[in-house]
Amino acid sequence: MSILLSEWVEWQTDRRITNIASRGLRLKRDEIRDTLKCMGNVLSLNKLHRKIAIMYVVLKMERGESMGTAAICGLSNQVIRINAAVTTDMTAAILRLVVKWGYLEVQYGHHRSYRRTSK
Repeated sequence: MSILLSEWVEWQTDRRITNIASRGLRLKRDEIRDTLKCMGNVLSLNKLHRKIAIMYVVLKMERGESMGTAAICGLSNQVIRINAAVTTDMTAAILRLVVKWGYLEVQYGHHRSYRRTSK
């Protein structure tokens, strides 16, 4: 069973959002809520703070801007606490979800990169 985060967030109290933030995010409660509203289906709420950090970075990208996995990982680690940092492997797995949700498209070349779509 999958969970649609954009709907799930509507049922959550501020305390629940604060709890998510306390797991390792350097974002305000409103930033977390706004990011969750843009997210699609996930199979699990496990490690949700990682998904939020990466999606936050994707939403901050300019439309048409391209970035590699390592660059997105580095920016994500700026909004996530050091003890909860993401690796490039974790980032790549979560970026596959973001591509499914329509916020990124994959560009193949010497290295794989991701380009922000108009969504």
